[in-house]
Amino acid sequence: RKSAKATVTVQITDPTLTDATVTIPQYTQFTASYQGETYTFVTDQVYVAKRVGVGQYTAENVDIFEGQMLTSFEREGYFVDEDGILTVILSNENADIDSLEVFVDAEFTEDANIFTRKNDIFGVGPEDKVFYVEPYYDGRYVVYFGNNKFGLQPQAFEDIRVRYRITSGAESNGAKTFNLQLTSDTASEVTVTTTPAAGGAERETLESIRYFAPK
Repeated sequence: RKSAKATVTVQITDPTLTDATVTIPQYTQFTASYQGETYTFVTDQVYVAKRVGVGQYTAENVDIFEGQMLTSFEREGYFVDEDGILTVILSNENADIDSLEVFVDAEFTEDANIFTRKNDIFGVGPEDKVFYVEPYYDGRYVVYFGNNKFGLQPQAFEDIRVRYRITSGAESNGAKTFNLQLTSDTASEVTVTTTPAAGGAERETLESIRYFAPK
């Protein structure tokens, strides 16, 4: 699946603040009500709201994505196929594969050894920390590694975890009213929609993913 994306301007008012900026963290949550359903949207990166007046801050062009982001890297089942390629099976069929992060080896902190997704093998070396994706059975996906030819392949004994956004797909397309979920009792917010939610889609096919990893 693919999360719907909207773009908003966030206006925060908090008379207790005097800083020049306010940070909107990665995975900050927004809510949207659309066609009788409530959806959660999250940021996929950090944004900075700049002070525009006394206790007033604005952040423009904030992209938010529908779905619930896993709060930590989760362990998933894996196997090594007959060609020696390490394969990880995602347990949730509603994963937005564009949001996938793969983390290897528990001896590292979560941000230190992250593998990133590639859609093809061009320009990929044997030590590059990349992974590839394709559909699996029952609506789920699998993550493949490059077998130390088209990307570094973790050892089977290493701790392999994933993090991704769990999405409703196309259901929230058209949502245009959003509210930032604040954690401060002294702050208020106004979220102005620049671009309504769009682009949410159902599960991708093998052809649309264009998986080229060797087998």
